[in-house]
Amino acid sequence: MTHIKSVFNHLIKIAAVAALIIGLIVADIMCVYHNDIYAHAATKYSRVLDDLEADPSFNSSDYGINKGSTTLEVIQIAESSDGELFVYIYNPQADEEYNATYIRLSQTTGDNIVPRDYKLTLLSSSGVYGKYLAVDVKVKADDVRYYDITCVFRKFISGVDEGLDDTIINTISQVACTVAKVYTATTSNGDVTYKCTATEVVEIKDKYVGFRRYPGGFTLIPTYSVKQDSHFVAFSTDRNIEDLYEVDVSFFTQEKTSHGDDADTFGPTQPQTVTITHTQTVLNGTDFFTLSKAYLNKRIEKTSDFMADEQYTDYEITQGTEEGLSGTQYVVRFYESEYVEAGPLVDPSLIINSTIVSDVSILRLKFKEDGKVYNLGVVDNYQTGSQEPINGDKKPDYRWLAILVLSASILAVVVIIIKRKNG
Repeated sequence: MTHIKSVFNHLIKIAAVAALIIGLIVADIMCVYHNDIYAHAATKYSRVLDDLEADPSFNSSDYGINKGSTTLEVIQIAESSDGELFVYIYNPQADEEYNATYIRLSQTTGDNIVPRDYKLTLLSSSGVYGKYLAVDVKVKADDVRYYDITCVFRKFISGVDEGLDDTIINTISQVACTVAKVYTATTSNGDVTYKCTATEVVEIKDKYVGFRRYPGGFTLIPTYSVKQDSHFVAFSTDRNIEDLYEVDVSFFTQEKTSHGDDADTFGPTQPQTVTITHTQTVLNGTDFFTLSKAYLNKRIEKTSDFMADEQYTDYEITQGTEEGLSGTQYVVRFYESEYVEAGPLVDPSLIINSTIVSDVSILRLKFKEDGKVYNLGVVDNYQTGSQEPINGDKKPDYRWLAILVLSASILAVVVIIIKRKNG
């Protein structure tokens, strides 16, 4: 009996070790078959299947139409002799509606990772396979070159992808599909080989995009005022972040002008990328009627501190703000823009100049978890918040009252001076 029990325990240990090995193999399976591939001479004009089948480790039976999956996968990459980067992507739907749009990658890796988003242009397709050009990615002249790919994107599809609660007034335009692979291209004796290894990434979970409008200084012109919009993104992740040190954020800006009763006009959409650190602060405006109170805020802070800083008792929160912030851990104030109201005194309709911030996405996080510092690419969607600020100021506008008091005081002084001269 003792012998049987010993054998049984031994078998359990063997099974546990086997399960661990299988788990590691499965976790890295998407990269294993790419090790030591000799590059096919891919060009813009070569067909996707011709390029893939030139790789002896490529097996078409690994890929097929799968209507149950909406997630894109990177099969492999290739550098062209013209210094371009091609990306081969598996689209399980075999439907152009699911085609890839952007790729998030860094040409450095490890602690030096700098992920950026690049547009993908489809060059060739065949069923579930797509060959894309990574626009503006230039192959370096180094003997060893890195392509640390965090994720790829496709457009948000209503009815297929899970949207956001309508109450928070946020929308998603691009869906991120995790890749988490580092491709290493090595040139030796004129030949190029590719190796792929798995890497770590951070996934954004709860997310909310919005902005707070801060008061500007006092002006004597009642139809002219300058306020400051402080744009932020709140989020939580799949990691246990103890301290957050750096955040890279990408977004788009567009100038908007409202002409009273006439149609609004818009400027061109401009891409932006910023790096925010935990030591940075931002001055978000002043309030003339509270002794020029300065709104000095940290750029990175926990959501609970953000809510305390904003002093919610001073204004009425717009619909969906509390719901949007609920579940998030950190808030990052990443951009400021002016909100200008201007117009002639005789015309009650004001001209309003403002800036629309859209498609906000977090590229990179540097943070501490369990005492260790990580610097990782981030899997995150493109998300746009409401065009209305999260705050509605309860205080009345005292500028007219101040002007009336000042005018009455001047008039009183003039009357007294005249009376004294005539007296």
